[in-house]
Amino acid sequence: MSGALAGVVPAAGFSSRMGRFKPLVDLGGKTALARVVDCLRQAEVENVVVVGGHQAGKVRAEASRLGADFVFNREFASGMLTSIQAGVRALPTETEAFFILPVDIPLVRPLTLKALLHARKESDAAVLCPVFQESPGHPPLISRELIPAILAYDGPNGLGGLFDSLGDRARGIGVWDRNILLDMDRPKDLKVLRARLARYGVLDRHEAWTLLNDILDIPPQGVAHGRKVGETALLLAKAVNQAGGNVDPEMAMACGLLHDLAKGQPNHEEAGAGMLEDMGLHPMARVVGRHRDVPPPVDGRLDEAALVCLADKLVRGPERVGVRQRFEEKLAVIKKKNPDVNEQEYRDRIAYEIKIILDMGFPGYFLIVADFIAHARKIGVPVGPGRGSAAGSMVAYAMDITALDPIEHGLIFERFLNPSRISMPDIDVDFCIEGRDKVYHYTIDRYGGPEYVCQIITFGKLKAKAVIRDVGRALGVPLPEVDEIAKLIPDGAKNLTKALEEVPAIREICNSSEDKTQMLETALLLEGLPRHASTHAAGVVVSDKPLNEYLPLFRGKEGETITQFDMNYVEKLGLVKFDFLGLRNLTVIKNCLELIEKQGKPVPDMDHLDFSDDSTFALLQRADTTGVFQLESSGMKELISKPWQSP
Repeated sequence: MSGALAGVVPAAGFSSRMGRFKPLVDLGGKTALARVVDCLRQAEVENVVVVGGHQAGKVRAEASRLGADFVFNREFASGMLTSIQAGVRALPTETEAFFILPVDIPLVRPLTLKALLHARKESDAAVLCPVFQESPGHPPLISRELIPAILAYDGPNGLGGLFDSLGDRARGIGVWDRNILLDMDRPKDLKVLRARLARYGVLDRHEAWTLLNDILDIPPQGVAHGRKVGETALLLAKAVNQAGGNVDPEMAMACGLLHDLAKGQPNHEEAGAGMLEDMGLHPMARVVGRHRDVPPPVDGRLDEAALVCLADKLVRGPERVGVRQRFEEKLAVIKKKNPDVNEQEYRDRIAYEIKIILDMGFPGYFLIVADFIAHARKIGVPVGPGRGSAAGSMVAYAMDITALDPIEHGLIFERFLNPSRISMPDIDVDFCIEGRDKVYHYTIDRYGGPEYVCQIITFGKLKAKAVIRDVGRALGVPLPEVDEIAKLIPDGAKNLTKALEEVPAIREICNSSEDKTQMLETALLLEGLPRHASTHAAGVVVSDKPLNEYLPLFRGKEGETITQFDMNYVEKLGLVKFDFLGLRNLTVIKNCLELIEKQGKPVPDMDHLDFSDDSTFALLQRADTTGVFQLESSGMKELISKPWQSP
């Protein structure tokens, strides 16, 4: 099959989709071109034709290293259509069908290609196009019968016009691997791509200069995808600065201005502002076009002074506040509250914790947790002050992950992370139950989409009573007899074997007939095995690569992505889970505070409570804690009231 299939990889020009000349950019240890060729090879497509133009010598060398054929397109500046036509001309004569996979989309995976190949066996369509949640995307699979039409096409709108002309011969194939976009026409498309771009690292100053030079070298007709100024401004801002949700307006404007110069568009203020307004980015929209310190271009080119100015803006990026600065702010508050505090103890503690976190390789974990907690507070979702072993971390306190000073409360860091006991960090984060999903969906969008972020499966196990009832039903044992045996099993029995030891009558009853004996023996074999699958109430996994490269996934009842491995095996694979807990108590507190405010009374500051309040201690001594999180069970009530009871 592989000999009859081929791939055409246009790698000839600057990609405004990715913000720079793309084929040779390093993406996680491989060039973008290498990732595209690898994708085709993993789908058993051996014949690959790379079409070069800009920096042709370097692209030719990389194609040769990858074992791909190379063809030079002299007309590459006219758009991608000419590169596709050049690649199609160079296809082997035995080609039966071929993919078109531009190098500016190194995000497609073999899964998509294989889905199209599978559909080809059952379809007579001349063009098969993947559809990602109703959005068309690269790469189409085209039959050889259309080669003459492609080579002869010289109609309007370039590549888009070509595909429009083939529309009646095309069939869309829905694929799971989504969010790989043909054109970014919608704000949500751009959001997805920005999240992907952030994974490829921050450009250093040298790369920023290369970016500027590449933009200025593009002839106006060579930018096929850069139809919207604001789109490219945002793309460049994200790619250069990894700015997350906080795009620096001045920098975005500078990127937009550069793109306008390349395209020869004079009205960048109006076009860029309109696009940004459509995206809801009003503050940025207001500053687009207000850049006054860049000298005007001469004949469409910037002089050296203007280039220096724009380069500085590109590489400066937004200010970032690190953990040490946040710690100093916290320490200042602590010293104001208690001037006699041992400052050196705090400094030693933060230095010790930072070293442990770096040595164990967990700074990314803290940054992600701090990020989604900060977002929750920003959108008004109440967050718990911190509980469990994470409350013992000064770093967590400095980063506003927790609201508890661990030194003041005598909490130790080693319960959370211990260099002599290597284990994954585990911060239980409580959110108002009404806002948990908002934070979860933010995390999905922020860190690459559902292919990188998903929930974790949990398996309901066949426990002692359930396994007796299920096996009895399957074997046709009369329900009253099954019910009689199940009711004899103690509620606290650890397993069926222990229940038989505690209640010998269970075995005696089962031995009274052959079908009940078989029921018991089968139940003993099946006990503890998974009974059903559901979604873990809190577990969320965030990955550096698409999750399907690490483990199998499946769709939940509402279409959500879920791992097929439970949390224990997820961690054994080296993935870290995050706990998003929905806590109704926080919702109750939120509602109470709103009611207090509506009544015109002073609203308590939940972030600065008095830990020596006498009435609170009196309530705890009385064990009057119904509705108090973690203190309302009978066991906890007994425990907290015992120290105050008379002997």
